[in-house]
Amino acid sequence: MGTSRMNRQQLEARIRQLELENSRLRDRPVVPSRGDATRNRIRECAIDVLAAKGWHADLRDFTEAAGVGNSTFYRHFPGRDELVREVGRQMVQEVYDATLKLQKLDDGREMLVQWVELGFANVHRYGRLAVQVCFPEAVPPYLQDVVMRDALLRFTGWILKKCKEQGHCRSDASTRAMVRTFFALMHPFRIRWCEQEGLSQCEIFKETFQVFTSSYATPEAFEAFRAPHFELGAG
Repeated sequence: MGTSRMNRQQLEARIRQLELENSRLRDRPVVPSRGDATRNRIRECAIDVLAAKGWHADLRDFTEAAGVGNSTFYRHFPGRDELVREVGRQMVQEVYDATLKLQKLDDGREMLVQWVELGFANVHRYGRLAVQVCFPEAVPPYLQDVVMRDALLRFTGWILKKCKEQGHCRSDASTRAMVRTFFALMHPFRIRWCEQEGLSQCEIFKETFQVFTSSYATPEAFEAFRAPHFELGAG
């Protein structure tokens, strides 16, 4: 009886010790392994390559940008297509997470500001790839699962409907026309041209937003968009 009680006490003490050790492990900062760091570097460099060249970039573009050889690349990624798909999925997930936050806004004007800001930031980070994945006919089969055109049209239509209801957008504004204008203004070639003209990112965004809202906002809303309350490009 005494031995059984002692065993039970020892077991309870051991459980408490394990719980304490697990708690310490959870609180310990995760230090990425050397392999993880290399993989992350390849992926981050791939974002820059894809922004400049789109999905047409070849394996050599990625390895040279990351400063690794082919053998190192294949230790971390099955192939070039898988790397491009991973970056594409990362981009789509970032956009999706941001749209979830946008849906919680009540003010259509603020929603429109942040929607254009989101598109601007996405093109600034992912460049040509951000444009390509919105056109199914422009991407290869391995990227079809990250095509965003239908989702973009649906979400734009939802924002436009809300802005019309609140009197911020013209009643004759159409979703497809708005998206076409959006892509024309966000095209990487135009952004690069603005940069070559010496415009800052904030100035490019303000010019973009002014042209966009002058096309689709009501006169009253357009003046409100110009008010100091809206710090365009602050993000």
